[in-house]
Amino acid sequence: SYRKGVPAEDCATLKSTKIVFAHGLGACAYTFRNVQRALQERGFTSYAFDATGHGDSSKPAPGRGVAGYDAAATGAALEEFLTATGLASEPVDLVMHGFVIPQHVLLYVAKNPKKFRRVVLMNTPLTNAHAYPPQMATFTRPFGMGKGAAFDAAGYLYNGNEFALPGEVLEEYEKPYSGAQAEAARAAAEAYVTKCDLKKVSKQVIDALQTRGLPKIRVIWGTADRYLDDATIYDWCSDVRASFSAMRKVGHMPQEDFVDETAARIADFLDSDLKVSALSSVRVGKITSDDGQG
Repeated sequence: SYRKGVPAEDCATLKSTKIVFAHGLGACAYTFRNVQRALQERGFTSYAFDATGHGDSSKPAPGRGVAGYDAAATGAALEEFLTATGLASEPVDLVMHGFVIPQHVLLYVAKNPKKFRRVVLMNTPLTNAHAYPPQMATFTRPFGMGKGAAFDAAGYLYNGNEFALPGEVLEEYEKPYSGAQAEAARAAAEAYVTKCDLKKVSKQVIDALQTRGLPKIRVIWGTADRYLDDATIYDWCSDVRASFSAMRKVGHMPQEDFVDETAARIADFLDSDLKVSALSSVRVGKITSDDGQG
């Protein structure tokens, strides 16, 4: 399943490149609803999909193929989505947030660079200094003690932000974990975590992104994130020649904490011509861009 954002017919400027949003573990396409709406007003058409095991998408018991809940399964599901929606014929822009699924997608991007034009990463674990939040780390307890543990998706989404999520928003996020498919959604979350060693995958991602000819990347980061420290991100950006944009007073979910500014920064990057001079600060390791808020 997916959410689609389409500009109004009288929009002054229609963008030709489509945006695909990919959420992280425990979230769903719903997380991008407000940013999609803000980008519609700027002329962008966007698609936000529910990853396997999330939202209204299928939640097969962990196994093989799409039910593998590993990087190969995520890549295959994304490829199927792009084909089914008619987005496979031209490069698209990617905007991603959160744990596990964005890392899987980055590995897919590195193997299929011609399918993508630009990539935006928002508060995604990218270095070996990053770890799972408590709600996910419970599945990694030694001696199999985390097997079958409950998954507090709402707690994860609520506690990482600078500003509280409204009750009705939390209810929407909680739906997959409280309805008829609650156990299937929980089992999917456990499978994603147990099959993703963050430190190992972070190394795989940075190695994969050393390849030439990849899409340009921008990291948009809420520096008040309670799960992910930004200290190691600056060197990561320099290593993979990505640009960086810091958002102070914004937490783990910029798309919830500060919608308009997040949409503006995404649009700015997707619209920019990316001249060499614009990236020079990243290449010398002096990343200074932030939101200018005190």
